[in-house]
Amino acid sequence: MTVPTARVGDVRRTFTFAPRSEGNRSVPYLTTCRRLALMVVPVLGLAPLAAGPAQADPPDPGPRPVVPVPDDFNGDGYGDLVVADPGASVDGHAGAGAVTVLYGSATGLADGTRRTLTQNSPEVPGSAADGAAFGQSVAAGDLDRDGWTDLVVGAPRQAVDGVADAGTVTILWGGSDGFAEATLLPPTEVPGEGCQWGLTLLADGMSSDGVQDLSVGTACSTHFLVGPFTRDGVPADVLTEYRPGVPGATGHVDNDPQAERILLRGPSDNSPGGSVWVDDWVDGQLVPTIYSSFFGRPEGTAAAAGDVNLDGHGDLILGNTYDGVTNWPVGGHVTVIPGWGGVPPTSGGYRLHQGSLTPPVAAEYGDAFGASLSTGDVNGDGYVDLAVGVPGKDVAGRQDAGAVVVLYGSDHGLAGIGAQWFDAGSFGGDDVLQAGARFGQTVRLADHDGDGRAELTVGAPGEAGVGCVWNAVSDDEGRVDTAGATRVCGGETGPHVESVAFGGILSP
Repeated sequence: MTVPTARVGDVRRTFTFAPRSEGNRSVPYLTTCRRLALMVVPVLGLAPLAAGPAQADPPDPGPRPVVPVPDDFNGDGYGDLVVADPGASVDGHAGAGAVTVLYGSATGLADGTRRTLTQNSPEVPGSAADGAAFGQSVAAGDLDRDGWTDLVVGAPRQAVDGVADAGTVTILWGGSDGFAEATLLPPTEVPGEGCQWGLTLLADGMSSDGVQDLSVGTACSTHFLVGPFTRDGVPADVLTEYRPGVPGATGHVDNDPQAERILLRGPSDNSPGGSVWVDDWVDGQLVPTIYSSFFGRPEGTAAAAGDVNLDGHGDLILGNTYDGVTNWPVGGHVTVIPGWGGVPPTSGGYRLHQGSLTPPVAAEYGDAFGASLSTGDVNGDGYVDLAVGVPGKDVAGRQDAGAVVVLYGSDHGLAGIGAQWFDAGSFGGDDVLQAGARFGQTVRLADHDGDGRAELTVGAPGEAGVGCVWNAVSDDEGRVDTAGATRVCGGETGPHVESVAFGGILSP
């Protein structure tokens, strides 16, 4: 497979990197074929990414239609759900990967309309290959500003021109007839062996309100692609950071119109629970604020954002599953950091854990409370609610069967009073409560039936040996109701796909 290198306008931009020393720390800086202005964050001594001066920029395309439902790929007015299984076999190619779109409707996801996409699908460039991991990363947004939500899929282990694990990223353009067109997103530098272009993906309006940007992580670097994009996959600008790509999230946690990029840097000796970088677009630059126990701040390996107390600022929510710190709750915890209107706070916030629930739930090491997070308004009262995955929870003697908690927002934020606790047995009876299912490995709160209230979707990648996804709507009282819950499992995704962990990745 051959993938062209990205061009911005008519100018090819080549990025090189070198570390510079600040005290006893090594801080990377970046150079391009055009000089970039850097701004140093005084307290932390960090060099944020900076945009270069405009050169050969495309003309302003003018206003474009606003996507009324952000997760709606086919424009029918209902939000859709993406379930990825990068380890799936496709036409005999082990680990080629597959992505399934579950389409919303007036009855939510219950009508069963779905579409499975692989690299052997006619609309997807290339062909399925062993170990390509198509679907290892997924993101969604209206990249070309045509009023349709587009789907972005990474295949980071794809070989390109004989280069192993160079990786590819595919943009499937949304439209009334689904994904009729697709484009390979050109890498911003020559693919390197093992660099895995598309290892991580995030899409949101991070640089400008109303314009969708794309953050692409590799094992070698991170690339911030400023929208809008052409149908050839060319962005308006590119910034590159000398750090490997990491998982993350996006959301509004301050008072500017742009979404913040939340990067989960992972555990380290100084940050056993995982340091978190919140990147804010300020004066054309990405300025990071670091949350780490090294700085006396909360940590996490999962993140979400939402206004849980309706004060007009989205709150930053971090899930920390690490059990090994004395003053941290056993079994994992969630930290809520209030949104800010000016300088990001360095203290404050509150923790929630299994002991915070009413009645409290006994916690054990390895429960992994906070392994996954998702925000949405379940009862339509305007307050953002939170779903928390507890995939390591033992239930009824079944190890790692998993569980999920839904916490409801209020004037006082999130609290354990009134929370709901679910395991797979809550959705389908004792016969689906299985050891190793890891129910809650992924969670999603989103409105798929257009009633203005979010439904709860839960992934259990170890269920039945292939993985399953459950979906439940809210009842008349605004509580998650599992009585009519629906389930889709990996064996139902198509005749050419053999799933191994369906439900392990949910998006958008």
